Amino acid sequence: MRMKRVLAVCAGWLLLLSGLLSGCTGEKGDSADSPLWGDMEEVEDSVPKATAIAWVDCDRNRSFSSARTVKVKAYIHHSGKISVLEYVKKPPLRVQSYLRKRLEVYRVPKALLEGGYIQPGEQYLQLRYIPAWMND
Repeated sequence: MRMKRVLAVCAGWLLLLSGLLSGCTGEKGDSADSPLWGDMEEVEDSVPKATAIAWVDCDRNRSFSSARTVKVKAYIHHSGKISVLEYVKKPPLRVQSYLRKRLEVYRVPKALLEGGYIQPGEQYLQLRYIPAWMND
C-alpha cells in the first residue's frame, strides 16, 4: 500500500517536471507572429545617458569605501563651473545641499574642456560623491 503511494507521488512529480521542461524549449513558435506581439511597444528611457562623470569629492590622498552617484541635468560653463538645473531622481535635501556646496569650488579640468571630452553647455551628468565625507 505504501509502495503504491510512493510510486504515485514520484509519477506525479515526473509528470510535472516533464511538463515544465517541454514548455521551456526555447523555440519561437507561431505565437511570436500572433497579433498580441504586434501590440507591445518597446519602452525607451526618456532620460538620455550621462555624457560625463564628475567626481566632486576627488582627493587622491584619502581612501573611501563607497561612492554614490546622482544623475543631473546641468549646465557646464566655459570656465568649468557646473550649475545643476534639475535632478533626474531627487536625492535627499542633505545630499542636495552637500552637492551644491561642493560644486561651488569644483571645476571641470581644463584638459577635459580643451580636449573636447566635455563640451560646455546643457547636458546630463553623473555627480559622484562619498557619503562618509559629508560629515567632514
